[in-house]
Amino acid sequence: MSELQIMYKTRLLLSGFNNGYTNMAIDEAVFASQRENPSLFTLRLYGWKPATISLGYFQEPAQVLNFEKLNLYNVGYVKRPTGGDAIFHDAEVTYSVITPLEYILNTTISSDNDVDIATPYKIILGGILKGLELLGLNANLRGQKIFSEFQHPYCFANNSAFDIVASEKKLVGSAQRRSKKVVMQHGSIPLKFDIDKMFECLKAKSEKERQFLKNDYLKKVTSLEAELHRALTYEEVVQYIAKGWENHFNIKFEIEETTESKIDGLTETETNLVDKFSQKYKPAIDCKSDFK
Repeated sequence: MSELQIMYKTRLLLSGFNNGYTNMAIDEAVFASQRENPSLFTLRLYGWKPATISLGYFQEPAQVLNFEKLNLYNVGYVKRPTGGDAIFHDAEVTYSVITPLEYILNTTISSDNDVDIATPYKIILGGILKGLELLGLNANLRGQKIFSEFQHPYCFANNSAFDIVASEKKLVGSAQRRSKKVVMQHGSIPLKFDIDKMFECLKAKSEKERQFLKNDYLKKVTSLEAELHRALTYEEVVQYIAKGWENHFNIKFEIEETTESKIDGLTETETNLVDKFSQKYKPAIDCKSDFK
């Protein structure tokens, strides 16, 4: 760790399982706090309860979602602060990195310095790749976007240069939000997926279209259990991703865990912002489930 990086505190935030709007509120609260006072690197690892479909910032829920099926399967929904298409969060570990650019790039950043988008992506994904390697998985960065005229309604079936792939299929998808001095990057690491439930929760023009979309998804996307040929627990994957980060960046995290009654590990400012942003992200269209 360099002299510049020593100036910043590092934090591993183990948030456990939360509903969709609480998860998004925590990420935005940490990001907003660091935007005002860049001083803390956070790796946050978390899950979703209940299963939740997150939508890109510009997507309209009523145009994308089948609310009857959301009710049937007790699936929530939330809009992300980042773009893209729908993502089904169920049996997965979600990572979120919120960090001053100076820390992750290990160089002084002036307020008007334009940092390219690729460099932070690659550095952050290096930590994820190391965790997957420790887990026993051979994965790599796609490196180049593959052009396709077809846009799948599930974001995971669309490709990016910054996808982590295994067996030539997408395993980890990520998105990024930036301010001048802080970056927030989050992404999904699926343990497995329920293909039928996923696609029943989306609107489709016909069953033929739905089947086409399912088949296309299976051709392009994989999961940890599919690649490792064994069952995995959420806790096991969290342990290896965190360890991968420590090994790859030669750091030792201060671990903060969340209980059901309290969001531990957050500063007072962050906790207050979570309350504020929870209302922002709470679904405007309510289903019979209370999403708790």
